[in-house]
Amino acid sequence: ATPVTPASRPVSSAAARRGTAGTPGLVAAADASPGGSLQGGPTAMEVAMAADLAERAELGGRYEEALQHIRVVAKGKALSTKQRYLFTVSAKQVFGGVRKRLHDATCAEEPSGDSAQAGEKTSLKEQLVLVCHLAIDIAERQLAFSVGVECMVFYLKIVADYFRYVASLSSGAPRGHAVQRARECYKEAAEKAASEMGAGHTLRVGLLLNYAVFVHDVLADTPQAIRIAEDTLEKVMATPASNFSGSYIEVAPLVSTLKENLQVWRAEPPPEPPPPPAP
Repeated sequence: ATPVTPASRPVSSAAARRGTAGTPGLVAAADASPGGSLQGGPTAMEVAMAADLAERAELGGRYEEALQHIRVVAKGKALSTKQRYLFTVSAKQVFGGVRKRLHDATCAEEPSGDSAQAGEKTSLKEQLVLVCHLAIDIAERQLAFSVGVECMVFYLKIVADYFRYVASLSSGAPRGHAVQRARECYKEAAEKAASEMGAGHTLRVGLLLNYAVFVHDVLADTPQAIRIAEDTLEKVMATPASNFSGSYIEVAPLVSTLKENLQVWRAEPPPEPPPPPAP
């Protein structure tokens, strides 16, 4: 299953306002509340300029900058296919970069629990949550512009995925909210995908793969995660080659991951039965 980062304390609004080292632009753009918040709207000229700047930043490997510009574009119009790709790549690059720094900091942590190292880890976790909310904000804004089922499923999956990450990084009420929103978005996306997208559609298979991971890793419901993965695999295998969107080459890695997850989950010991009621 996709690894999740151990839970930490929720991000405070004060921490979000002051920002965190390493992502000053994102902190300035992102809102600490779930989904983020922007007031007003950009002009057509500002949207066009932001779109151009986003492409230049992405080409130069400046993914944080690209994500900020894409956020402006997303507020003013529906993203093009190219801009959707730029959005997802930039968000993954920024999130992945911070997560790697968190992993390195965790590996280098002294057993004695140095306060400076603990502070660095807390800061990095806060940065990850802020990146998640920025991605969620962009995707939720795009849902308002979405007209086709495929586009809606695409953005619902992004919202669900990043709320899944927030749930793994948070505790208390923030975690509860993230779990609820992830569950809602995965469920809605799965229902829409089942109604109008073939079982071999790459987006549908990727969605159900992540949904199963969420159910296993966050909800700790291994039997349900296995059911989702098995049902997905069964339907993909029953799909004629001519019915795959794109090609099976795109779906094959997802199928492989589903099989690997199932192998691990099936080997897990069954959950302990609940204690008998008190007499």
